[in-house]
Amino acid sequence: MKAVLALLLLVWWIMPQLRAADVLHFKQGKKLQGRIEQITAERISLRLSVNLGRGRQGQVLRSFFLKDIEYIDFEVSAEQAALLKQGKAGKLKDWQELWNRKVAFLGQARSNTGELGLVYAQVLLQKDSVYHWVQALELYDLLLAKAWDVKVRGKARIGRVRVLVRQGDMRQANEAALAMESSSGSEELVATAQLLLAQIALIELRSLQNKHPRWQQDEEVLPERQRLYHLAIDYCLKPFLFHSEQRVLAAQGLMAAAELYDFVADDFGKQAVLEDVVEIYPDSVDAKLAREKLQLLQKKMKGKNDGQNKNE
Repeated sequence: MKAVLALLLLVWWIMPQLRAADVLHFKQGKKLQGRIEQITAERISLRLSVNLGRGRQGQVLRSFFLKDIEYIDFEVSAEQAALLKQGKAGKLKDWQELWNRKVAFLGQARSNTGELGLVYAQVLLQKDSVYHWVQALELYDLLLAKAWDVKVRGKARIGRVRVLVRQGDMRQANEAALAMESSSGSEELVATAQLLLAQIALIELRSLQNKHPRWQQDEEVLPERQRLYHLAIDYCLKPFLFHSEQRVLAAQGLMAAAELYDFVADDFGKQAVLEDVVEIYPDSVDAKLAREKLQLLQKKMKGKNDGQNKNE
């Protein structure tokens, strides 16, 4: 009996009972609660609380085959909850440390590691550093390859394009966004891809006109300028025209069209899309800004008309 007790003390570290709440749900119906220590391709290690008798509590580390587990309910610690509440405002160091502890669980169903990775990538991307942008791109690639949640993978595809745009790699960004648009993904993913394609076209249009301020008289530049303009406006309007149920994205597309019309000095086009936002999406986040822009535009157009009438 003494030998058995000695062996137990070697295996168990006597301490207060674990407060962790990771729960393994086995295919046979059994459940075990403890703290996950490690997940590999085939096995999972769980630290359990045990009753040693006489009011004493201890812990034991047990290993199980993943193939025997139906799913896992992962604990969201107070630390995770606090950092998630901070979101992108959280410190980069804190996000990096949390990610390093959670990345092993990325492919495990019901793990929130993918969501943590998406926020961590945004924290990296908002830094004014090419080094951090490269890290964000690598993180999105990892999420695409390993995340169990298809929604996380979709958001990673979107994030990846945004990093490429930030890096100025318009060719790869355009190819990735086109692949998203032609995929069998959700309407939200397709509409978002179209807005990204509009953004890319507008960036290229601005760049071309800045390099060629007399593009209207340049026979070699004019066709490309026209192509980019029509490409940008088409993609701005596609969510509104073809994905009307995606109301947030449709309104964003109309606001992007207003920006494009402003760039090419088309006041009537800008007025039309701003009015659409106000009338069709009055409760959207963009509606307030659209009203403000519309009021300023109407004053500007009235001033022009008044000036023309005086001259006549």
